[in-house]
Amino acid sequence: MKYIYKGAILCLIMLSISTFSLAQLPIPSMDAKLQGGYGIITGMETQDFEGINISGALHFHINERIAVGPFFSRGVDMNFAEEVSNDLLENDAELSIIGLNVRLSASRSPSIRPYLNLSYFRMELIKDFGDYRLASQTNGFGAGLGLMIKLNRNLYLNAIELSARQVGDDAFEILLEDGGDFLIQLQTGISYNLGRKK
Repeated sequence: MKYIYKGAILCLIMLSISTFSLAQLPIPSMDAKLQGGYGIITGMETQDFEGINISGALHFHINERIAVGPFFSRGVDMNFAEEVSNDLLENDAELSIIGLNVRLSASRSPSIRPYLNLSYFRMELIKDFGDYRLASQTNGFGAGLGLMIKLNRNLYLNAIELSARQVGDDAFEILLEDGGDFLIQLQTGISYNLGRKK
């Protein structure tokens, strides 16, 4: 039994030392963002790919105007409607995006901060017909504009973000028979600043 007590005490001492050491390490300036909204693929005459999506990002601050980091976006309630012989056929659809984002923003102001996003990503689209599924992937570039409103020292409201991501690619010919230009996403959410300020 005494060995158990000694082991427990040793674990507590090691945990205390490691916690103290981590607390002394400087946390880099960064922010985490979570958003939700609506997305639609434009440029299609007889097809309709749209629905609700969520996205998240982690930005590391280079300085007060430039931040870089990974992001993701995923459809949570999307559908693919297609007109065939004057009938509208609607099926479930899936969308997933992962990539790298560069955010260029105005310097910090007391309340409102506009920003520009530039991204490179990998996108996957899936059409679910019940008995079978069609999927395709491609890489692309995107851009977006947004507006952050400061709520307190660390918390921002992403009041609005409008982004356009390229989908016009040969890889999507089977899924988007009559074309498709951009995935347009309109989202809102929150950002939380972590670590020291730049």
